[in-house]
Amino acid sequence: MTKSDAHLTLKMTRNDTQFKVWLDQYIKDTISSSERELLMEAIADNRIDDLLNEEIESQYSQGIGEVKSHFGPLAFERSAVFDLIRPISGLEKPSTASYRTMWWAAAAILLCIVGVLAVWAPWVNESHMLARIPTKYREQTNRSEAIQEVLLSDGSRVKLANGATIYYPERFEAGMREVYLEGDGFFEVTHMEGIRFIVHGHSVSAEVLGTSFWMHQDKTLGNAEVEVRTGKVSVKANGYSEKDTEATPVLVTANRKVAYRHEDRNLSLTLADTLLPLHTQEVQRILQDQHVLHFKKATRLGEVLSVLSKVYGVEIGLSSSDLNDCLVTGDLSGQDLIKSIEIICLSIGSTYERKQMRILISGSGCSLN
Repeated sequence: MTKSDAHLTLKMTRNDTQFKVWLDQYIKDTISSSERELLMEAIADNRIDDLLNEEIESQYSQGIGEVKSHFGPLAFERSAVFDLIRPISGLEKPSTASYRTMWWAAAAILLCIVGVLAVWAPWVNESHMLARIPTKYREQTNRSEAIQEVLLSDGSRVKLANGATIYYPERFEAGMREVYLEGDGFFEVTHMEGIRFIVHGHSVSAEVLGTSFWMHQDKTLGNAEVEVRTGKVSVKANGYSEKDTEATPVLVTANRKVAYRHEDRNLSLTLADTLLPLHTQEVQRILQDQHVLHFKKATRLGEVLSVLSKVYGVEIGLSSSDLNDCLVTGDLSGQDLIKSIEIICLSIGSTYERKQMRILISGSGCSLN
């Protein structure tokens, strides 16, 4: 019996279980050269198409099957994989095709399979949040265009944006409050001494004692933002990669936000998009004087910015000390800080820009003469 006949006899007597083992070893790169050759022959001969079909479907289901029920149909379907494979696997049978052509065709098919699994690997990571949700948790989705409010058992309130889903228990267990969020939601957390409140998103988790904040999430890119309105929030990446695990949590205070980029697994701290007066006791005492931000008399810019910085908790700098001599009048109360800055810049002929954690006003200055 020739070597070729021996291979054919061995190949015909192998069952699917053996080929399944070899396929798994191939993907893990632990297969021997002789077993690799037999596997290639079987693929090129179209004898284990059903097995390949089952293996891809199994890997797909294990990796992202759970996500499918929550996000709806995904773009990847089994037929798309086999549309890619059929032109290769449909080559002539080994009896008429050259051995070299047969071997490379089979190798191409296996590369397709390994490539498909690699492409979908990030989605496997992103499904970890869904997999951790306790089965007893309730699920509520906002299917309307208007903001929908959810009242939790501890008195905390969640405002869900359109399309957002929250998973929460009927009653929180003693010592811990945890919820899970898909999409965008605004949280007003009831303060409970010593009992943390944690919001788990796909990419980041936010931990607080009592505060209010937005969590924004981009399902497509895997990016996220946590924007704090009041109090303090500790934000960390969810640990789907080694870099996530090693990253230090970021403490975010009022009028700040932290942004997470899935591409580089990075948490960056900047000023929030909306900058409102702080809800501290000191600021509330200042604002009890309704005229504190209403500058009826011409007031030097330096004094105005000092009050604004204290009320909003934001550093406001000047490109030149000459700007301090500019005089400002007007009502700067009851609005976002940026609106106030725009009014000031318009009145003194200057410009401003956000620079990470501060606002910088630039201009040529003013003369008091």
